[in-house]
Amino acid sequence: MTIRQGIVHLYLLMVIGKDRKGLIVVAMSQNTRSERRANTEIGGQVKINTFSTVNCTVKDLSVSGAQLILSKPVKKLPKRFSLTLQSDHSPKKRTCSCRWQDGQSIGVEFHYS
Repeated sequence: MTIRQGIVHLYLLMVIGKDRKGLIVVAMSQNTRSERRANTEIGGQVKINTFSTVNCTVKDLSVSGAQLILSKPVKKLPKRFSLTLQSDHSPKKRTCSCRWQDGQSIGVEFHYS
């Protein structure tokens, strides 16, 4: 969501400058996540659809989600998709949805059924 699309909660944000288009750039002043995240460098693979997958690196990981760096740009992720995490013993598969996307960096939320 951009500043133009929503309400900015000023107590959570602080202005750090303006970009080339004159838009205000903001940064979080505090971490509002409910769980702690571990910094990682785990390999993974995002399954976009039946025929398409994208390799990724898991930058941080928690019980509820992760930050992924995709190996190539993906314009439109499906509402839900699967993420396979590489593991020492066997790959771990998670169902995810995209919470935010900034270029090839995406934040995902895990869904448990």
